[in-house]
Amino acid sequence: MRADREYFDILQNIEAMVISCYDACPELTDSDIKKIYKRLLNYYQLQRRAGAGRKPKMSGEKGRLLDAVYEICQWRMGDGAPEGAEPMEVGEEVDSEAITCCLKHLIDSVKTWRGERGYLNYVRKFLKNEV
Repeated sequence: MRADREYFDILQNIEAMVISCYDACPELTDSDIKKIYKRLLNYYQLQRRAGAGRKPKMSGEKGRLLDAVYEICQWRMGDGAPEGAEPMEVGEEVDSEAITCCLKHLIDSVKTWRGERGYLNYVRKFLKNEV
């Protein structure tokens, strides 16, 4: 399954949140983003296997971004809604398998870009062109 085709809207939701946080905290780097995606991937994989797990935590701006991306993932799974967003309609929610697929895709995407902020700058330009 190709996440970029199947879950384009989820990828866009996550990346829009990342860029919103990046705009507020330009010290964030691609490495920070990759760590956040990996922590969340590990969390959702554990949830799928064991049915439980502690929500991952980080401190500072990385922690705020992790919480924001987590909130987007939970929203897309039908659990609440981020500030300013409507709850998911019945039947629109996805499962943790879809979220892990998206996070794997995003990790691979971060690895593609060179420099400290290659991924972040690319996503910012891409999202700007989509609006």
